[in-house]
Amino acid sequence: SSTCQKAGDDTRTRSATQQRAARIVHPYPYTFSTFAKKRWEGQCILDVYEKEFGSYPRSYYDAAIASGRITVNDLKVATDYIIKG
Repeated sequence: SSTCQKAGDDTRTRSATQQRAARIVHPYPYTFSTFAKKRWEGQCILDVYEKEFGSYPRSYYDAAIASGRITVNDLKVATDYIIKG
């Protein structure tokens, strides 16, 4: 993209206008759920989360499983839990 501006093009004004037009959605709780995939069977839950849901580092999933934020059938499991089909 070009860093040049057209005459009369005030980037600060345009950005402020776009920001005022943006819709702000505040954080809210949401429960994600999924069924075990065939390819996950026999694998450690921590490994699956790291590979399949790689939005966060392994340490995040480790802490989430250990604290019970990630569960299996609504039960807290160990980070070395092996997924069953």
